[in-house]
Amino acid sequence: MNSARCFMPNTSLDPHSVLAVTGPAPVAKTNAKKKEQKPSSTLHVSVAIYEGESVSCDVRKEQHIYDLKCRAGKLLGRVLLKLISEGGEVLRDEATIEEANIQNHDVVAAEVADTIPMFVNAGAFALVTPDAAVITWGDRTCGGDSSSVFPELYDVTSVFCTDSAFAALRSDGCVITWGKASSGGDSSAVRAQLRHDVVRVTGNRDAFAAIKSDESVVTWGRHASGGDSSTVQSQLQSEVLHVFSNPSAFAALKKGGAVVTWGEPSRGGDSSSVSDNLERDVVEIYSNDYAFAAIKRNGNLVTWGDPERGGDSSSIIARTRRGVRTITSTASAFAAILTYRDAVVTWGEARCGGSMKEVQIPLHSDVAKICATRKAFGAVKFNANVVAWGEVDSGGDNFGDSDSRTDIDCLYSTDHAFASLRRNGALHAWGNPGYGGDTSAVKNQLLNVACVANTASAFAALTADGRVVTWGNPEGGGDSQAVRPQLESDVIKLFATRSAFAAVKSNGSIITW
Repeated sequence: MNSARCFMPNTSLDPHSVLAVTGPAPVAKTNAKKKEQKPSSTLHVSVAIYEGESVSCDVRKEQHIYDLKCRAGKLLGRVLLKLISEGGEVLRDEATIEEANIQNHDVVAAEVADTIPMFVNAGAFALVTPDAAVITWGDRTCGGDSSSVFPELYDVTSVFCTDSAFAALRSDGCVITWGKASSGGDSSAVRAQLRHDVVRVTGNRDAFAAIKSDESVVTWGRHASGGDSSTVQSQLQSEVLHVFSNPSAFAALKKGGAVVTWGEPSRGGDSSSVSDNLERDVVEIYSNDYAFAAIKRNGNLVTWGDPERGGDSSSIIARTRRGVRTITSTASAFAAILTYRDAVVTWGEARCGGSMKEVQIPLHSDVAKICATRKAFGAVKFNANVVAWGEVDSGGDNFGDSDSRTDIDCLYSTDHAFASLRRNGALHAWGNPGYGGDTSAVKNQLLNVACVANTASAFAALTADGRVVTWGNPEGGGDSQAVRPQLESDVIKLFATRSAFAAVKSNGSIITW
């Protein structure tokens, strides 16, 4: 069995711990011919990945395999899990080049971490390592400390979360939970049902719902948020395909498109007012903090929950008759892109984006996608222009010159600010300055930006040359001075909780702040 390990913020995670590899690995084939070794202390070694790409590295005999792996990973811009000799042997990180019998002009294969299985909740991180163990760090009350369950955290395939707890799914179908007990960290009441045959887990703010292989559902966590499903248990015994959630309720989609709901009644847990429309043919379900919205097979829209905050869509229902393509939400409003002309309709709390009177004309057609803060929407059109509406202090207006609203590649958001990334790598932000809406302090550093991550109140930009630039609320990750030297190069991936960031470097190490 593998143990889970716990780390706290503002630390660097040793790549030997994070990406430790055990067991056999696939053999990489190569047609490269081994050349006669030259009498030199420096060896020229090629490292190749399965996609066909390779790099050449100069290493000394006394250096370690780990050094070669880090050097090659940096040049390839990838996290390398292990190196494999031409004979198919997995090379130990701690071995020297000479001990591993690496010769001049050898070609070794590298296994790449195609995805980095890191999972986050409101205050903690959980990382599944290549040997299927789990590493956790962050707020201990949110699951940053998994020591109480570490003997059971082996053969883990995925991790799910509520705001303050984690649930790990093992390959044998067993679920292991930790974190805040009242938020799903304590599953003792349903332990027997979670011992085997679980295939999928969904979490909301304080409760979990697990689907088993017989398509039944098991729930635990805060009763009022859906941890208690006893009132609808008879409907959850079979044929459940997916479970959707908002912070306080769940909605299960069954075979044939029927929907079953439970949790806080006023926030979507009670769908009795539209039950006739949820008996069949639902294909997708969306939610905000207070309501649900379902799309049926014919494209029609059905909503329920708090009527003032998105549960009542009667004001726009006629416009949706031709079909709804997708739905996005703020905390208390919805915005749907229609199949007809890619136009947008909104409903819910007006000040949080439920009304789009001031931008109705540009949203009449050709909208590609919509992003949201807690109280505002931002739409990217097919011509790469951005249109924003909702509460101004939450990003509901585009500040700056018109150039900053054109040629947009991606749109990102914190709780109350937007950041738009242009195709040329330039970045512009607007909204509440305390949430990342002001980039003036780092404007000169925001060049050649490749992607952006966000906490609830700060942004982190990853540049093409592997640097990280942060801004926004210092306590939410906007201040990275404590780890600045480690973020100046070789970063390849960013992750975030509600209040902290994690950067993965090309050598597999993880920096947090």
